[in-house]
Amino acid sequence: MGQKTRNKLTDYWKNHEVTKENEFAILTNIIHQEWAGITC
Repeated sequence: MGQKTRNKLTDYWKNHEVTKENEFAILTNIIHQEWAGITC
């Protein structure tokens, strides 16, 4: 993901009350898992 896209995404999350570091980590992990085709 390009830096510009990542910034847009994190700005979107911030605007929708995602503020804690662990919330960002959870969302980032979900995106990575989907991108990599990893299932839990």
